[in-house]
Amino acid sequence: MFGGDGTIRFRSAKRGSELEDIIEQALGRLGRVEFHKGGAFELVGARLRSGMSVTEVTGHLPRGRKDDEWVLDVNYTVRPSPACWVAVALGVVFLFLLGVLFLLIPFTTKGEV
Repeated sequence: MFGGDGTIRFRSAKRGSELEDIIEQALGRLGRVEFHKGGAFELVGARLRSGMSVTEVTGHLPRGRKDDEWVLDVNYTVRPSPACWVAVALGVVFLFLLGVLFLLIPFTTKGEV
């Protein structure tokens, strides 16, 4: 539902595995980083998740075109959780019923008059 991305190009003489360790340390406060083949990674058990939203963070760390160049792509999405949709549905139902109840007030007042 909501999302974004970011790309950073940088130069480093470090190997890919060393850069993966640095990325794990940098993103580790958000969740556990799991790297896959080809430099793809994802955050698992992200601490940004809550009862009302689901957050997914993925990325890719390929080599750049020049010597010692790397490209770090990070994508994130935040969407409502099933519990959030239930709360929305219940809220709409109750607000609508509340509106109908307000319509009953003039009806009962009419009977008193």
